[in-house]
Amino acid sequence: MGVARGGSVFVSYRREDVGDAAGRLADRLVDRFGSERVFMDVDAIEPGMDYVEAIVRAVEACDVLVAVIGPGWLPAADRRGWRRLDDPSDWVRVEVGTALARDVRVIPVLVGNAVMPTKGELPNDIAGLARRNALRIRHESFRADAGQLVALIERMLASAIPAAPGGQSSPLAREGLGRGTAPNFTATRDNVVRAVYFLVEAERVAYSITRDEHAKALALSSVAAAVAVTDPGRAALLLGDAEHTATSIKDIISSTSALSSVAEAAAFEPDRAERIANSIPSGPFAGPGLGSVAAAVAASDPDRAERIANSITGNMRELALGKVAEAVAAFDLDRAERIANSITDASYAASALSSVAKAAAATDPQHASWLFSNAERIANSITEAWLKASALSSVAKAVTATDPGHAGWLLGDAERIANSVTGDEFTKASALNNVAAAVAALDPDRAERIANSITIQAMKELTLSQVAEAAAAFDPDRAERIAKSITEENSRESALGSVAAAVAPLDPSRAERIANSITTDLAKARALAEIAKALISA
Repeated sequence: MGVARGGSVFVSYRREDVGDAAGRLADRLVDRFGSERVFMDVDAIEPGMDYVEAIVRAVEACDVLVAVIGPGWLPAADRRGWRRLDDPSDWVRVEVGTALARDVRVIPVLVGNAVMPTKGELPNDIAGLARRNALRIRHESFRADAGQLVALIERMLASAIPAAPGGQSSPLAREGLGRGTAPNFTATRDNVVRAVYFLVEAERVAYSITRDEHAKALALSSVAAAVAVTDPGRAALLLGDAEHTATSIKDIISSTSALSSVAEAAAFEPDRAERIANSIPSGPFAGPGLGSVAAAVAASDPDRAERIANSITGNMRELALGKVAEAVAAFDLDRAERIANSITDASYAASALSSVAKAAAATDPQHASWLFSNAERIANSITEAWLKASALSSVAKAVTATDPGHAGWLLGDAERIANSVTGDEFTKASALNNVAAAVAALDPDRAERIANSITIQAMKELTLSQVAEAAAAFDPDRAERIAKSITEENSRESALGSVAAAVAPLDPSRAERIANSITTDLAKARALAEIAKALISA
């Protein structure tokens, strides 16, 4: 059967109950995770093998078991009229019982009008199934429902990281990983162990910040968001310290800024994230805080994300809805398109529709082309020059992967319009920033030239940072050079951190060297945390 651990899914079902639905669901899982990581049928058991032993091995080798339950799952009977679940060798009972006994994550999926069985209806060895929250798959919304399941499994597999050497349950409970050079890890699997080292060091640096509570809260938030992938319990403790630090800041602007970052980092605990965001007083960070939470939870809870985004007032609502649409497009294109079409601000609508089109390109290129055309039409309808240039840049950035020639044409138009802005250097700089960020993937020389043409120093350095991050994946030497050219220390070190995280999957040693060159504690803690996240997801 050969199901390899390291991110595998077992689909348990009764063929006569929900065979078609389970097959469709398995196809979606295979599309996302690959056939080698999805096991669903006893037909895969080789002749002559003990099927109970084979099932046990397959379940033990997986990280997630999806129990597909239809109306006939519970009352299914054998030829004698006896309920199959009462037979200890019933393969569904063996599958679910093995998963529960081995602490494999179990997701009940209800099909049709099936209801969750109660504890009293189940044999003792699988009674724990009754306590698992279930998802429902409906025929009329199969794609959206299956998309939510895929997103949930992605989160579970991301947290199913092998324990650090020594068998500790919490990666950050390891001792002896203080300041110094990371061990010389070699195999790809050991990226996880290297990531644990970086997380430990990031946490140490964050807690070492004593003179700047704002920086400490931001650093702890960044570390918590990275740690949540492997150790949600530890991440919750870090968030508690971050929130306490943020609320203790006397300056209201600094405090609310820090709370906004804490709320975004708390996305793995949506109730907590929403509570923190709602605690931010009215002001410049209230809307962005809720918007960040909405975008962060969209993949796992799109209903909540959309509700939060719609609770925001003003233009920040439109921006938040755009971010939610972009996140939701990964698993529910219809819903993402509906959200994007609900946005009334033309610049945000063009950007959101472009994001949806980009996601649709792989599965429905014709519809994606229509969405891109609609986004471009909306962008061209904007009369204010800097907003039009920014919107065209968003469309170009999204279309680059499928039509780089047209993207280049759009960016030429956007750059020309941005340079035509007069009388307000800040809006001109903002427009050029968006153009340069979009150009970077196509023409880094041109992007760097546009960035250096910006007259407002802070915006120029922000743009150079974005260009450096974009270039890191294909030209790390250039990326590092651009980041080092930034004169303001905090901006330069933040840019170096972004470059380090971008190069980490391909060159962890280089990422470590760049991170170790950072001298400010906040930027270093953030860089180390982002490197760890990149290594874990690589």
